[in-house]
Amino acid sequence: MPIGPAIVIGLGNSLRSDDAAGLKAASYIKERKLPNVEIIEGVSDGTSLMEAWSGCPLAVVIDSVFANGEAGKIHRFDALRETIPEDYFIGYSIHAFSIVETI
Repeated sequence: MPIGPAIVIGLGNSLRSDDAAGLKAASYIKERKLPNVEIIEGVSDGTSLMEAWSGCPLAVVIDSVFANGEAGKIHRFDALRETIPEDYFIGYSIHAFSIVETI
């Protein structure tokens, strides 16, 4: 259960090179010791992800995706206001189901 009004969840696998981007970003944010922000580095599956953000008014999920664009480009989506492009996540998730299915 989140301890503040915001939670940042960094996804990824530290053993799979660029797939660790979400974990590294979460670690960087954690070092800043922001008030009222809980940081979670790594979640194993969609169910755990849903539990992590349950009851939290603001959840930020950071993950790397394959988007056929330039490397390092940041894509920002507001899941309450827009559709997340499913094709960014097809076939590349090691999770039981993708972030799109989790949302």
